[in-house]
Amino acid sequence: RFMQRQIFLNGNLGVFHIQVAALLALVDVMIAIVLARCHSVAAGAWFLANPISILITGYHSQFDNLAILAGLVATMLLFGKAGRRASGFYTALFLLGVSLTVKHVLIFFPLWLLFRREFDLKSRIAIVLVPFAVFSLGFAPFLSDEQARAGIVENVFRYKMTHMAGFYPRLVGMVLPPRFFDVVFAWVPVMSGFKFVWFVSVVVAGYLLRRAQALNLLPLYLVSMCVFSSQLADQYLAIPLVGCAVYRRSPFVWAYMAMATVYLFTSPDNIACQPPFDGWAPRIAAVGMTYWRPFSMLFAFLLLRIVQECRKKHLDGDDPAMVVESDDGPVAKDG
Repeated sequence: RFMQRQIFLNGNLGVFHIQVAALLALVDVMIAIVLARCHSVAAGAWFLANPISILITGYHSQFDNLAILAGLVATMLLFGKAGRRASGFYTALFLLGVSLTVKHVLIFFPLWLLFRREFDLKSRIAIVLVPFAVFSLGFAPFLSDEQARAGIVENVFRYKMTHMAGFYPRLVGMVLPPRFFDVVFAWVPVMSGFKFVWFVSVVVAGYLLRRAQALNLLPLYLVSMCVFSSQLADQYLAIPLVGCAVYRRSPFVWAYMAMATVYLFTSPDNIACQPPFDGWAPRIAAVGMTYWRPFSMLFAFLLLRIVQECRKKHLDGDDPAMVVESDDGPVAKDG
């Protein structure tokens, strides 16, 4: 509200929401342009036209997409349009740091990059150090204030949403109660308890997908982050959409889009609090359509991709980084 009054000279929150939504819509357009450049025009169009993007950006107005845009541009700089190792290596790592500063969506993505054979030891060290150094420097102006330091620890490093509300805790809970992991891994700093299981699962997925096409790495990562997350909220439904756009031909992706759209139309944190949706939303919610159920479809999609990548055999001299998937399957692209 302070920014609204000081910059736009208007204290109307309705106007402020429109301005924020317009900015985030522009970010969505930029993501679509990057997808069109690196994958296909159809991928960019799918990302813009799917109802999840529209409902989250236009109504919920979370800024995860801003962090994702920085990550997409960084990936393009790292590997180039055709998936080759490109120039702009340190610029890309700086952008990853900026992405982490905006929001922590890509917190584990540098670890995925460590598994890539394109990078030597020096590059791997930089991949770990540079993004997190940029992220850490973002706190520097506030470290002199004790209250600010306490706020950073509480609201960043100890931040919690709806813990254990994700799809993955429910799946694991079919074997062992998720609270069991909270007790066993309580000693782990920062990523304690079931969050540690989330961390390990995402890292293992990154290792198993290490031979995926370079420009598909971030889309697959975004799917993995949400599938394995121990905590979910409405805005998480938009995070995997870059991956859904790239792999839009998968029936699991379409099932995810359908289920997530139905949920958002019935969510009290989205347009279900407005007529005409407030009347029938409770009836649909009563059948058990919650925000974790759509991710069961993406779990099936991710499992299939991991199996396919693990079975993939490359001939000597083949470079998966030089292949980009299109509507018609994998296509080699020239630099």
